[in-house]
Amino acid sequence: MIRLFGGDRDAFVTKFNETGTALVYSTFIGGGEFDEASNIAVDASGQAYITGTTGSADFPTTPNAFQTSIPGIRSGFVTKLNADGSALVYSTYLGGSGDQTGNGIAVDGLGQAYVVGITTSDDFPVTPGALQTANAGLTDGFVTQLNPAGSGLVYSTYIGGSDNDFATGVVITASGSAVFSGTTFSPNFPTTPGAFQTALRGSSDAFVARLNPAGTDLEFATLLGGDSFEAGESVAIDTQENVYVTGSTSSANFPTTPGAFQVDFGGDQDAFVTKFNPAGTALVYSTYLGGTDSDEGIDIVVDAGGNAYVAGETGSPDFPVTPGAFQNTFGGGFSDAFATVVNTAGNALVYSTYLGGNSNDRGNGIAVDNFFNFYVAGSTQSVDFPVSPGAFQTALLGSENAFLAKLGTASPVPGPPGPQGPAGPQGRQGERGEPSPQGPQGPAGPQGPRGERGVPGPPGPPGPKVIKRLKSKRKKRRSAKSRRPLQKRKLRVCKIRRKKPGRIALCKQPGHSRTVLIKIQKECCFRRYRVMKGPPCI
Repeated sequence: MIRLFGGDRDAFVTKFNETGTALVYSTFIGGGEFDEASNIAVDASGQAYITGTTGSADFPTTPNAFQTSIPGIRSGFVTKLNADGSALVYSTYLGGSGDQTGNGIAVDGLGQAYVVGITTSDDFPVTPGALQTANAGLTDGFVTQLNPAGSGLVYSTYIGGSDNDFATGVVITASGSAVFSGTTFSPNFPTTPGAFQTALRGSSDAFVARLNPAGTDLEFATLLGGDSFEAGESVAIDTQENVYVTGSTSSANFPTTPGAFQVDFGGDQDAFVTKFNPAGTALVYSTYLGGTDSDEGIDIVVDAGGNAYVAGETGSPDFPVTPGAFQNTFGGGFSDAFATVVNTAGNALVYSTYLGGNSNDRGNGIAVDNFFNFYVAGSTQSVDFPVSPGAFQTALLGSENAFLAKLGTASPVPGPPGPQGPAGPQGRQGERGEPSPQGPQGPAGPQGPRGERGVPGPPGPPGPKVIKRLKSKRKKRRSAKSRRPLQKRKLRVCKIRRKKPGRIALCKQPGHSRTVLIKIQKECCFRRYRVMKGPPCI
């Protein structure tokens, strides 16, 4: 489908070949007034879903679409192109009597489109039983799910408080819940109990929320910000449904996590990259991303390993870049685009580069393929914007052009280890190996217990008779010393005891350790001696 330029400004959709050297298709989408595309999604069959804003009463719509006439001043739109870009599958307005813009779009496996954006209308189309069926403030966000034919709403709801609220990005979980990001100025923006941040901290905060598949209730909703200004621009999820958000902050106390890549505010305004747990109750990591000037994160995606890819714009000459990056110095002008890959832990950069020339450049979108090549789309006013030889268009035509750049990492970015898989079946028993050589003899063990006594043997024969000569006993004479009278011995202690008829004394002489048995006689009973513990002397 090739359409001519329709009016003041038209949206366009362009598909390039793999090398970026030629167009597969390219088309305008618009009417006679202002038309602008904000976001694009592509399904598994290569059909493109586009959302944005239009002021054209003749914007191309299809028969039986949900809204075929412009409902207000400006309306959102949702358009589905077939795989070769030759025809509209469906195209519809989406809005009320005020002003609307579609900011983000995602598509599920059934071909249902989910759109988020901004509305000032009190009559924006909502569905019965939706989360919020009335505009609560000056400007509210909206979340809308269209059926696969684009002919009706599955659900549609406002999201916001009493001030201005904007929904900017959306992704879909495997179960069909819409996870969306945005910005709120409302002190009563709806949050959920136990969420990471439930109260507005500054003039505006970023927000992240997850809507249930029926569009009737919030599974979680949390604010994210410091005491100044924050904007949430884009959101992504990984395979575990952790939630990643990027945007910009002017707060020196924006919530960061210990050990994050950049925990200190860099300058006038920094980009941020924040990862929430699946319940939205806590930060997995949160980091500033910027230099001493103004920096803004605009789009974010996550690869299969949990690495976060961020595109945006920076005016900082000291924006963090990695060694060997494609462009490690600021190109000039008011801003350059940037492309940054944050590792899974949020504590280091895998890759980061400027992308720009000597004028103003901005990165608006980023995508990553299965080979870890990543693609950045945006706008440039630089005549020296970096281009590659043989690319489809190598020179600036007009004051501002779109650009598409393909970058790659030197090697795949490692992700975190996955969960342990189930145990496999037991393998067959291996063949018996050859016996090993005999080892050395071990040390002797301890002696065993003594055995039982054996049975006595039979008596031996009698031996020869031996005649033993008896010695005669001779009475040993007492020495003269021993025959001295007993009463002249100096006895110290006498203890009398009865052994045989007669009396025996145990006597210990002074200076001797041995005890002498002495027969008691009458002389031992002199007054100066005393018999101990015995019968009295006779």
